[in-house]
Amino acid sequence: MKPNLIYTGCCLLMLCLMQAACDDDEHDNCPHPKRQHVLTIRSYDGVGNEIIGTDAVSEVMLYVFDAQNRFLKSIPCKENETVGIDYPEQQRITIAGWGNSRSSSQNMPQPTAGALLGNLQMTLLHSTDGYLLSPDDLFFGFVNIDYSAATRASTITHLLKLQRRVASMEILVKGISGRFDTSDTDFTLQVSETAEGINFLGELSTTRNKYRPECRFNTLQELVAPVFRTLPSKGKAVTVTLYKGGTPVYETSADNQGKPLILETGKLLSVFIDLGGNPEVNVSFIINPWNESNINQEF
Repeated sequence: MKPNLIYTGCCLLMLCLMQAACDDDEHDNCPHPKRQHVLTIRSYDGVGNEIIGTDAVSEVMLYVFDAQNRFLKSIPCKENETVGIDYPEQQRITIAGWGNSRSSSQNMPQPTAGALLGNLQMTLLHSTDGYLLSPDDLFFGFVNIDYSAATRASTITHLLKLQRRVASMEILVKGISGRFDTSDTDFTLQVSETAEGINFLGELSTTRNKYRPECRFNTLQELVAPVFRTLPSKGKAVTVTLYKGGTPVYETSADNQGKPLILETGKLLSVFIDLGGNPEVNVSFIINPWNESNINQEF
């Protein structure tokens, strides 16, 4: 019996020593329950402020890539949803997320297993006459997750920040009938130009194109292009062109002080063109917070 008692006592002593070592905060190599990695999704405006309580993002699609940036799978979910992201066979992964992307206004890739992250891109669709369609209120973000990072937590929560990636614009043109001595209403507007897409790293594409927003005259006989979304112009001026029928009759890319018309991410560019000056045309603009219109849209 004595040898058994001695053996049992030694085992108990070893267990106590192991537990003491595991209770030391500086040791993370101890046995622990299976860790669970989860992802939570939040939305942010164009300058990085969290958007709370507005339901700005109605749906989210996550795209999961391995350490070599090869596509693994996609996961549909919603904002504020907690999503399990355990991939025990991977040391690290990248998750790219798009919000409000599943409509007919843009083309989202349908990657197959192994597709490279760097080759994937969201592209805007075109109208029948070749102009860009206005995108949805798109949000995008990505996060890198390292499964080998040392931690004692049993559940590790990662945050995916989806940030608004589109701009918006509205245009008002007054004095058309006086400038061109006509009561015709066959006037339209063109905006040129912005990128056609955004890749899965959040970068604007190098291919560019134009918009032809819907226009109509309001009760004051001013030609109005109500708020429409675009991709940002990345610090470059866009040109607004007024057409009568198929003929350009006026264009501008700056206000009267020479300040360029720039489409900023998460902002509304309101452009005012007064053709009633003689001979000078007055052009001004205001950069507004998202969805805060300055133009009379009573039609």
